[in-house]
Amino acid sequence: MTRQLPSPRLATFAVAGTIKAAGTGFYYPFSLLFFATVLDTTYSEIGAVLTIAGLVALPLLPAVGRVVDRTGGRVALVTSLLLRAATFVVLVVAPSFAVFIGVAVINALAARVDAVATQLLCAELPEDGGAFPRWLAVYRSTFNLGFGLGTIAAGLLLSVDRGVVGNIGFVVAAGFSVAAVMYAFLRPVRDAPDPAPSSEGDPPEGSRRTLDRRYVVLTVVSSVTSAAGLFIESATAPYLLAHTSAPAWLAGVLIALNTVLLATLFVPMEAAISRRRQIRMLRLSCVLIVLGFVALPAVGTGAALPVWVVVTILVLGFIVYSAGELVSTQVLGVLLTALPAPARRGSALSFGQLVSGAVAAVVPWVVGLVLDANTIALWTVVLVPMIATIAVTYVQTLRTTLDEPVDLIIAPPRRASI
Repeated sequence: MTRQLPSPRLATFAVAGTIKAAGTGFYYPFSLLFFATVLDTTYSEIGAVLTIAGLVALPLLPAVGRVVDRTGGRVALVTSLLLRAATFVVLVVAPSFAVFIGVAVINALAARVDAVATQLLCAELPEDGGAFPRWLAVYRSTFNLGFGLGTIAAGLLLSVDRGVVGNIGFVVAAGFSVAAVMYAFLRPVRDAPDPAPSSEGDPPEGSRRTLDRRYVVLTVVSSVTSAAGLFIESATAPYLLAHTSAPAWLAGVLIALNTVLLATLFVPMEAAISRRRQIRMLRLSCVLIVLGFVALPAVGTGAALPVWVVVTILVLGFIVYSAGELVSTQVLGVLLTALPAPARRGSALSFGQLVSGAVAAVVPWVVGLVLDANTIALWTVVLVPMIATIAVTYVQTLRTTLDEPVDLIIAPPRRASI
């Protein structure tokens, strides 16, 4: 696969992605505070509405996927960004609980559409269809970069004047609007990469094509690894404070370390990851995620450890975990984009969002159980799904059809007719 310098299209895509992610980072970590301030209500009511809105949005995703298949990634992404921008402005200008409920549902659905459409754009925009793994790496890198910058900017602003929290919505709306305009100028190239070869044969003429079983299996693996990331993000700070001798500042440093590693290494590592057998790389990443994950119970379930030992174990654990997250995200992103037929890629990716959303819904409950109980037995149960992802990589169908370098998966060699 030929490597080229970043094109103006890729640069525009990267800048737009950074701005969009900065808008999300500016708002998301402070969403409860923002909504509670604007509506003058309790955190519990806000949290309940946001949770219900997320669950309400999930059953709508299959229909959204079919719409995205018809419109393409660019139209879907621009529409979702402008819609989200409008809802933030409406809520700040005319705050009411009824408006908030509508805004919460729209934002929950639009955020899922955003993820589907952006990944779809990575396949639609490159002039060379085989270059889409690099675009996926840029997408992941700019998301982490933008989200981190947005979070830092919002944190600094609120530390200076907490009274401005109610105006966060205007900043978020501006960021989404600018990103939407930039995406609108990116004209898709319709020769998206061909789907990876099917292990199940072509369906009979006129029948309805179902999702490739490999796609379903990899979607579940992706959902578990994503849930592990959510667990790390939400559990690290309270777990360190409640069950370890770690200093209070360490949690923020660990999350920042993870963000910096992902923001800076996705693009440089993409070529090395793509050249290797993808299922073996996925297996390695799952092992790294499990090893990194074990750092938390290692410092919190036994006898009290010296602070320097706790810090050392956790820093090394987060570096190992971040490496696993980077590799798994890139491999799964490529495979889950390459497997579906181009005409049904939006529907397939929406199915992935449905599964990941359902799995993510149980993460807060699991985090609460771990914070309350913190037993080795409970941690073992938590680790079982992640260990299972390692076993899945030994499934024969995955090993025989997808354990190849990326260029052979997305452009398989033609066999001569006999």
